[in-house]
Amino acid sequence: MIRFLAKVMIQRLLGAMPGGHAVYGLLQRHGTRSIAPNPEAIANKEMLGRQLIGWLAEAGADPATLGPHLDIGAGWLPVVPLVLHRHGITPQTWVDVAPVMRWPAVAAVARQLGFDAADPDLDGWLARHHCRYLAPALPPYPL
Repeated sequence: MIRFLAKVMIQRLLGAMPGGHAVYGLLQRHGTRSIAPNPEAIANKEMLGRQLIGWLAEAGADPATLGPHLDIGAGWLPVVPLVLHRHGITPQTWVDVAPVMRWPAVAAVARQLGFDAADPDLDGWLARHHCRYLAPALPPYPL
């Protein structure tokens, strides 16, 4: 929990600074291994998404009938929401306290999960896939 709160504080700080989003983008592209969208990190998060789908199946739920999905704290690498999307959970709203999501990271996830990632930007891709990204977003969160 402490690590999450620290991340929120850093994202809010960078979101408030002039040029802070550009700094975060540099960290995403050239930062630590935990920030780079590498295939291993995507695969690890994909396993979590598949585990969630398994739990839904065990509970007798058909993912495609669950209706809208709200992902709070979507972050910069939306692997789990896209695994859920792959199993029919749409539409989706992804929210964050700071706008940290960038198209190159989402495109890397999309390609690895078998989605078409030919769109030139994040907004176009999200609209085509019935998803939206709201950041900065504060409660109440819309569906």
